[in-house]
Amino acid sequence: ISLSGRSRDILDLLEMIVNEPRMTIKKLELRSNLGFPILPESTLPSNIMIELRTDVSITGSF
Repeated sequence: ISLSGRSRDILDLLEMIVNEPRMTIKKLELRSNLGFPILPESTLPSNIMIELRTDVSITGSF
């Protein structure tokens, strides 16, 4: 999965992926144009763009 978008949208998606027990995260990259780490708890302005790249596997069925 490779996406870029507004900070809140990407962080909401990341939270969903991390909290989904049927998804196993193999690789995760989270980048922005900021000079500090981005965490799901971060309060970021909505105009900050974030890029998410992840490799996941899905177990079971939805």
